[in-house]
Amino acid sequence: MRSSSAAVFDRLLLAVFGFAAGYLVGVLAAPQAGEQTRQRLTTSAREAALAAQQQAREATEPLAERVRETASELADRHVPLSSDLDLLDSKALARDLSRPPRR
Repeated sequence: MRSSSAAVFDRLLLAVFGFAAGYLVGVLAAPQAGEQTRQRLTTSAREAALAAQQQAREATEPLAERVRETASELADRHVPLSSDLDLLDSKALARDLSRPPRR
């Protein structure tokens, strides 16, 4: 049977060996330094934002073109009608607008 001091030494040696092994695994498996990680995250966020902007532009451009075409068609249809404004009786319109609303 071994002495109690040898058993303590063995346990201490085992603890030191375990600590060293854990430290070595931690250093080898450690992520990048904090500054590098922040820089990588910043770059990724910027790239994602630019990609989202591009996708939004691509998605909305056909809709914007359709709105422009529709607005142009409506303007073409209704501009000739502006000459019909002479048919309105402006005095009667002013009189109707000046009356208090009915309850």
